Amino acid sequence: MSVYLRGDSPYYHYDFEYRKTRHYGSTGRSTLAAARAFEKAKRAEVKAAAELGHSPERMVFDAAAGRWWKEVGQFRADPNRVEKDIARLVQWVGAHTPLASINDEMVARLVARRRLDDRKGRPELGRIKPSTVNNTLLDPLMAILNRAQDLWGVHLPNVPTFRRHVLPENERIRELTAEEELRYARHEADDYRPPRLLMQVTGLRVTNACKLRWEQVDLDSGVLTVTQKGNRVHRIPITPRIRSILEPLRGHHPVFVFTYLAKKTGKVPNIDKRTLAGERYPIAVGSMQSSVKRTVKKAGIVDFRVHDFRHTAATRLLRRTGNLKAVQALLGHRSIQTTMRYAHFLQDDLRAAMIRAEGDDPTFH
Repeated sequence: MSVYLRGDSPYYHYDFEYRKTRHYGSTGRSTLAAARAFEKAKRAEVKAAAELGHSPERMVFDAAAGRWWKEVGQFRADPNRVEKDIARLVQWVGAHTPLASINDEMVARLVARRRLDDRKGRPELGRIKPSTVNNTLLDPLMAILNRAQDLWGVHLPNVPTFRRHVLPENERIRELTAEEELRYARHEADDYRPPRLLMQVTGLRVTNACKLRWEQVDLDSGVLTVTQKGNRVHRIPITPRIRSILEPLRGHHPVFVFTYLAKKTGKVPNIDKRTLAGERYPIAVGSMQSSVKRTVKKAGIVDFRVHDFRHTAATRLLRRTGNLKAVQALLGHRSIQTTMRYAHFLQDDLRAAMIRAEGDDPTFH
């Protein structure tokens, strides 16, 4: 059946295949009749796009986005989010827009439009962050055009210069102090401590941590492998501390590393899933984020988010070693320039050391 309801959405979804390419997503319609009409129009649109885009010279955006999804997007660490980003791009760029016509002027308009969106669609939360614009619009659009040009033989005479459109993120850096960590640990749920500790030691993002599978953990050779942004493979050495976090979890679940023990039998809110008391289930990203919010509130810790465990890993390693290249390797940054935003911690430590040295100077008054 190509039109159906999902448990996590009030709208019908479509799912069909045309010329060995799968097309699916939300219809945005809450009645079956309207959803079927949407799906029929979508089929016609896909067919028209395929006819226009059968050759590299005339490839249209919908055909390129569908091919990129099939070859790359569906294998990303968070395919559901990627699917939403691609659907938005197809709508905004235009399904029948030739790839060759996408230029800097169009990208500038897309960025300006995306910057007006509210966080989670709620005006009271304010506009989305620059990093969200970069990650959800520029990154996938650049990935599609690059692949079309480099691998599919599509000639793009007006290919945008994406570095001109990337928004400065100016990401704040917040680390968990030793005193705050002790308070946090006193209020932390036992099952959520291991993923928190791993993020805090390795700098893994919450998605990579929660979705970590045993097949990614090689305790024998001492390597942990994850797929980061941009579909890049990142390997982290397993230290004695990391080993002590992971080894006690062996045997809890055949696939996922981090799980929770269900305390009661019942339906999980918002999704079509039931749990049995006494069974273990994977910790979802949203559950980890909620756990952190609850714990920092109970511990009286202000202005701290789950991503700050990544910052904590970076700042602690930098403070101990003074080596920005080591921090770059730990976090998997492509460029040292990205890691340089942590450099002020070196300046802070240098300033503190100089002040201590001044106190030992007998001529200084």
